Amino acid sequence: MYLGRRDFITFLGGAITALPIAWLAVRAQQNDQVRALQLRVLRLRAEGAADKIEQFIHEIKAQVAWTTQLPWTAASSPSPPTLPGFTS
Repeated sequence: MYLGRRDFITFLGGAITALPIAWLAVRAQQNDQVRALQLRVLRLRAEGAADKIEQFIHEIKAQVAWTTQLPWTAASSPSPPTLPGFTS
């Protein structure tokens, strides 16, 4: 197949015009992949931080729990022990 001068210039002009568009399309796809990877990394880091915060709060609750005194009420506590021979 013979390609004339006019056809060759038209083909060359179309290729030169299409090249930046193709490059931008590839670049956009790479940016989307990079963005998806960044989001995945951020999600993993956030989950790790959430686990550490949950563990910290659990440890604080465990350390503070023994210092917490629940109020005594007549209904919730048994009568105090009495010694033989003593009346109140």
